[in-house]
Amino acid sequence: MRCLLLIPALCLLVASCTTDSKQHSRSHSPLAQVHGHILTAAQLHAIGIDTTDTIMTRHYIQRWVLERLIAQEAENKLPPEKLQHILQLVEEYRYSLLRNAMEEHIAQTRLDTQVTDEECRSYYDQRKESFQLQDTILQLRMLRIPHDKRLPRRWRTLLSSKYPADIQNLKEWCNIHRLQCALDDSTWLEWHNIKNTLPPKFKPSKARIGQVLRFHDKKYRYLLYLKDFQVPGDTPPFRYALPEIKARILYERKDKLITQYEQQLLHRALQSGQLKWQMQ
Repeated sequence: MRCLLLIPALCLLVASCTTDSKQHSRSHSPLAQVHGHILTAAQLHAIGIDTTDTIMTRHYIQRWVLERLIAQEAENKLPPEKLQHILQLVEEYRYSLLRNAMEEHIAQTRLDTQVTDEECRSYYDQRKESFQLQDTILQLRMLRIPHDKRLPRRWRTLLSSKYPADIQNLKEWCNIHRLQCALDDSTWLEWHNIKNTLPPKFKPSKARIGQVLRFHDKKYRYLLYLKDFQVPGDTPPFRYALPEIKARILYERKDKLITQYEQQLLHRALQSGQLKWQMQ
């Protein structure tokens, strides 16, 4: 009885294996073959081509075939010195790819990516002259009010307040009345990112820091409080420059790590006799 129950299961298993075998055979059977090069469906799948898309598949196969036909024609007809130059370029490109891949592997497995604020501050203080702004940056607060809404005078005075509670109350008032506001003046904003949201007449270089400015256009009235700004060519504040500082530190660490690895590689090759050279 137990054997009878096993028979259907064995049949299903055999059928499944047969189906898998057929699918494997189809995916590895040649779609095109030219000068000893073979193209299969499995290769197309590996590069993300859906073989059920007959137009894309046909286009890729035709391009693949033509590339190899032209390559063979070039090898037969181009002058030897031209072919030698091409082989040299291919070899140099191969070494370049391998080097880049190895450097990336070394960075991923050996590079310390932890950078402290203290290390960043020290780096910044020693190299301030190497940091320069490319765009105007600002710290500001802004209210944008439609002409059909009124803003009580007491709320206007809060825009320049130094007390966090006042700013929080103003933010809640804006939320209740669905007014657009930007009240976090601790972040440095880049001019090219925000200028389209500000009144056209507002020019940071012509404004006074700490002043509340009023503007209007056809739809809105604007209240701006300019906390600070810096222009292109200035040394950026530490907090604004922090991402670039960390990137520089990591780049220099990686460069040092690669240099050390290269020296170790040279030393091992000389010690083992794999490398023999005469350095001046």
